[in-house]
Amino acid sequence: MEPLILQTASEDAGKRLDAWLAEQTELTRSAVQKLMEEGRVTAARKPLAKNTRLTGGETVSVELPDGCTLVNEVNVDITLENSKQSSKTQGEIQNSSQTKTDENNQNGQSE
Repeated sequence: MEPLILQTASEDAGKRLDAWLAEQTELTRSAVQKLMEEGRVTAARKPLAKNTRLTGGETVSVELPDGCTLVNEVNVDITLENSKQSSKTQGEIQNSSQTKTDENNQNGQSE
């Protein structure tokens, strides 16, 4: 797997590398520290310690283990509306759906 290459900025100076990497990759700080202990986090081909302080402008290489992928989180707001109520909880949706199914069954209708 190709290493993940990250570039630090001047405003990152003074931050701990493990904390910065956790922010950049969305890995947990302990997961980042484990990668660092395994020698998978380097700069200029030299392994970096977890307490390394950034100076800004470093190029950091992170070798992720096989099968490890980073996924970007996508936040989506969904609003469900009907004529009686502007939004429903998941429980209310399930209850409403079940009530309609029960009503249809009593009336001899199918969905």
